[in-house]
Amino acid sequence: MSKNRSNTFIIFTACIISGCQLTSEDVISRVYDPTIIEHYQLPVLLSEVDTVQSFRQRKAKETWYWTLLKNDSYLEGENLVVQIISQSPLKQPPSRFDFTLPGDGGVMEYNALGPYQSWFYETADGTRCTQSRHNIRNRETWLSVFTHFCTSNNEQEITWVKALTPSILLEGY
Repeated sequence: MSKNRSNTFIIFTACIISGCQLTSEDVISRVYDPTIIEHYQLPVLLSEVDTVQSFRQRKAKETWYWTLLKNDSYLEGENLVVQIISQSPLKQPPSRFDFTLPGDGGVMEYNALGPYQSWFYETADGTRCTQSRHNIRNRETWLSVFTHFCTSNNEQEITWVKALTPSILLEGY
């Protein structure tokens, strides 16, 4: 029996024994654990900021990328860059990342990715923070990029969001 016939026979036999139903639809609904990736594997490259580790996780219709940045404040939801490829633009990062962007206001700016909205604020203890949102369309999909960065180091620059650049991988998403 040829290899293709043998595989078909095994699948058919397994379905008869287990009672499964064959359909012509391809349904994939797997959630994979995050994979550690290198910085060059991100859709948007981060420069002028110290990174700790980057991750990728594929969901049913989305791919999530996130990067942990050096964090001298040690608070949850701070010092992250979240990049999500999806079917529509996102207004907020997923709740898993423990931060939300202000609903309105902010400054409209422009970088190599295109226009984006950013917010700057300072906490009572002198910690300076910035948040931003980019939504970039490419053919049938969107890339949403969210940043949240806080530092108590007055010498550390927080305008590195202006230096975000598309990676070569962004062309193929």
